[in-house]
This record gives sequence, structure tokens and C-alpha cells, in this order.
Amino acid sequence: MNNSVRNCLLAVSLAPFLLAACLPEKDELSDTELAGMGLFAILNSPSGWERQEVQSGSISIPVQGSTTGNFNYSPTCSGRTGTSTDYAFFVKPGDSNLLIYFAGGGGCWDAYNCTGADETATYLPELNVFGSLNREVVASRVATGILSSTDTRNSLSSYTKVFIPYCTGDTHQGSNDQVYTDPVTGNPTTIHHRGFDNFLAVLQYLKTNYPSSDVGRVVVMGQSAGASGALFNFPYIKETYRSNVTSLIVDGAAGVSSSATQKSRSVTNWSSGSNAPDWISGISSGGMSTISMGDFIQSVANHYSTTRIAQVNSAFDGPQRFMYNVGLLLDSGKAYVPDSTMWGGNVRNLNAYAVPDSVSCDWHDGMISERSTAAGASNYRSFTAPGDLHVLTQGSYYFSVTASDNVVLADWISLMVSDSSSWTSKDCASCSPPVTQESSPSALNCP
Repeated sequence: MNNSVRNCLLAVSLAPFLLAACLPEKDELSDTELAGMGLFAILNSPSGWERQEVQSGSISIPVQGSTTGNFNYSPTCSGRTGTSTDYAFFVKPGDSNLLIYFAGGGGCWDAYNCTGADETATYLPELNVFGSLNREVVASRVATGILSSTDTRNSLSSYTKVFIPYCTGDTHQGSNDQVYTDPVTGNPTTIHHRGFDNFLAVLQYLKTNYPSSDVGRVVVMGQSAGASGALFNFPYIKETYRSNVTSLIVDGAAGVSSSATQKSRSVTNWSSGSNAPDWISGISSGGMSTISMGDFIQSVANHYSTTRIAQVNSAFDGPQRFMYNVGLLLDSGKAYVPDSTMWGGNVRNLNAYAVPDSVSCDWHDGMISERSTAAGASNYRSFTAPGDLHVLTQGSYYFSVTASDNVVLADWISLMVSDSSSWTSKDCASCSPPVTQESSPSALNCP
């Protein structure tokens, strides 16, 4: 695989709108390279996926069997200048079991990365950016990974799959229209951070079309920003499917924040605090700016003690280290530059090649710390692979990537959803770090 293609694929879950610009010709694409596009190819409606349109509405969700949460929702994409606000989701019918998948696509919380030049946006702003991809090539060759309905190595292949796209910059948590001052034009620009609204529209569809009594197992998962969304919204799904056996997979989201400023600004601009599942001990509407992901996972796991929760990461995940550095740069008061040098350069840097080694090591230490906190819940397990790949449940490497004891990820997930007692944490013993700009030609060295 050539470097330019590899880095495009590593970047796709963080900033997939860059993919079309670096897409090679049809005959240059290997199965592994195409796998990186697989999740987003669904947006072009390959065979078997049914597009579901959404409208504004309301939903009532029973909580703990004693109270009811009532919500109004207005589904939309971000509305970033030049983009469409149209929102839809996708369903691929299968058996009575459900796989509810939250797509990734970066995130934003500041005028510098929510508005401004296209090169400085760090999130997917709309659904229509994939129209230029070669649908036939992608649709015929991306049926790999955890969303595959044909690969028998995938223990979820027969499930009915629900694909929740992402285009709001708020990790599926927001219900707010935030006005930012565009750093290029100086004009006020409204971004619709309404990922939670979009999720509620999907949940209302599921309540109507897939009632709990007709459903078997429910697996909720997300990748990258979608992994944060899957965790945040899981309690609402669990309350809807309270009597069903459930599992949660958090892939490519270690939850290492750059600073308190980043977290508080995100919560404020997204208005995610009011959406928090505050019936769970340890989680409150006013505490979203301070709670860590490790604590959030532990609180959810302890509350739903029969739910198995898996967290999957690479030890030096490139796009996560890149986004961690974006937060540091925003907090540093860095002057705005309307091109990709704002965050360090070309698409290769989405793999964190140019992120300072000290920052990469801090992220790595933070990942271990968040993982250790989450492990305080007895029904939580982690899978940490060596290297810097971002999201591990997509593509053909889902069936090849290993952690400790040479356990393959797909087999590990199979143990999870089959309720096996052999399902234990598998974290790489030798977490080989990548080569970086500072460390080249050797791998970076963390103390």
C-alpha cells in the first residue's frame, strides 16, 4: 500500500471529506485500501441498504420503568457554508438481532475548526460529500469488517444493521445551533450541532419498526467520533430495549482530552449537558465538562451491569493523537491560518506524523489512564493493538489485527457477544510506537 493511500484511509474516520481528493484510480485499489472507505460507501446506498428519510418529531423514552423522558428533535446536518443540511440514515435488514452503528467523522468546538477554510475543518459537515466516489467499485469490494453481511468470520454478519451517519461535529451529542465568527470572512456562521436530534429520529424509527418484543440481541457500536456517540447514547437505547441482551463496542475513542477548555467549550457549544443520561449515578447534566471518558464508561457499565462493554484502540492511534494536538493548538492562542498548515500540514499529518513526540506520549499515557479507570467496572474489557491504526473493526484487518496472546479482534468480539467466560482484556504487551517526524528514522520513544 503506498503512503498517500494509507494515510487517506487512516484519515477517513477523522476527516473523510478529504478522501475524494486523494482517491487513486480504480485498478490501484487493494482490498485493504478499499476497506477504509467501506463504512462511508454506505452513504452511496450499495445493494441491500435502505435509505430512511427523517423529519422533526418527538419521542418518549421510559427510564428505569418508572419515569419517562420526553424529547423534541429536529434532525439536520451542520449547515456549514456550501453544504446540504439534509439528513438520512440507513438500514440493512437481517435477522432479529440488531447492530446499531454510529459513524465517525471528527469533531469541532471552535470557530477555527467548525468554520473557516475547508482545510481547517476537523469534522464531516454533510452526507453528500461521497457522491464523487466510484460506487460500483466500492460497493462490490468493501463488504469486510464488522458491517459485513456475507463474511462468516464476522459473528454479527446476519444481524439487521442500522447505520447512523454523522455530520454535526458534536460526536452525536448535541442539540444546539451555535453561532461562530468565521475567521476568514469575519461573518457570523451558524453550525447545527444536532447529532443527538439525529439519533433520536433514528431511535423513534427503531421503536416503531423494531419493537423490543421482536428483537433478540442488541449490539451498539461506534467508531472514532461515533464511538463517543455510541457510549453517550447507549443508555437511551438500553432503556428502549431494556429486556434485551445488550453489548457496547467503543472503537477508536480513548477519550483523552487536550484540556478542560476543550471539554467545557464543546459541552457549551453543543448543549450536550442537557442530553446526558443523568439517571445514572456519576453522570449529571452539569458535570459533562469534567467527567472523564473512563469515569463515564465505568458509570454506564456499573448501572447496566449485565451489559458487556468493550473498548478498542491502537496504542498510538494516529488521528486521535492528531485531534489531541488540535485541542492544544486551539488553547495556545495560535493565529488562524486558512490552510492545512494550521494543524501541521498535509493529509499525512492526520496520522500524527508531525505531532510533537511529547504530545504523542502524553496521549498514550492518557489512553492507558482512561482505560484503567474504565476497568473499575467488572463488565468492561479492553483490546489494545500495537501501532497507530485508527479504528480496528472496519476493513479486512478486523480479521487479522491482534493484541496480547495473538488474539484476533474479530474472534475477541465473537467471545463478547456469545457471552463466553473466556472474554478477557487483551492489551498489547509490546505496544510498538510509530515513526514520527521528530523520531525518524527510529520509532518515537516515550519515557
